[in-house]
Amino acid sequence: MIFRLSKLNSCRRTTKFYCSTTSTNSVQVPKKSLQQRLKEHLKALVNDYKEVFVDCGRYVKEHPLKSGLWFSIGAAFLTCQSLNPSENTFRARVIEKSNELIFIGKSARNPEAEEHLQNIESYYNENQILRLSFGLFSVILRNFKSSRCDSFKENCSYIQPSYAEIVRNHIIDFGFLNKWWIFDRKMLDFDINPNEWKENNKQ
Repeated sequence: MIFRLSKLNSCRRTTKFYCSTTSTNSVQVPKKSLQQRLKEHLKALVNDYKEVFVDCGRYVKEHPLKSGLWFSIGAAFLTCQSLNPSENTFRARVIEKSNELIFIGKSARNPEAEEHLQNIESYYNENQILRLSFGLFSVILRNFKSSRCDSFKENCSYIQPSYAEIVRNHIIDFGFLNKWWIFDRKMLDFDINPNEWKENNKQ
């Protein structure tokens, strides 16, 4: 029993000696410079991107039809996003057609196209034109609120238009693929008055 206790005490002394020596004589790792750390980081980043491209190439070879479909969807998405028309293009289109309509006689003007242009100009004068962008397409709305007027009609929640009324009466145009579809359709025959042809046929 005494032999075991002495052996245990000797083991404790050697353990304490080992811990003290390791704590005092610890190995210090040299610090890396900022340039070395940046170089290692860039190298790891390049290797990660390289593995991603290799995996993508392998996936395209193994699934050509599925990959082609995804690439087509992505290309269509980016094309629609890049060709999403802005409000400036809509305003420029309105001014262009208004200038062209001036040089057409009153009797030869299309009354529907002329009324549409006059309504848009009145909305701009009242500061009621609002463009909403949805990424792939845009919508031009007639805003029932104006920043220049703060009346009771614009603040009362009981007489605000519903979503159905906004869709039916407040949507002015729909922009997609760098084109304003409703405006271009209404301005297609802006220099032809159908009523004039009807009167000539009656005579």
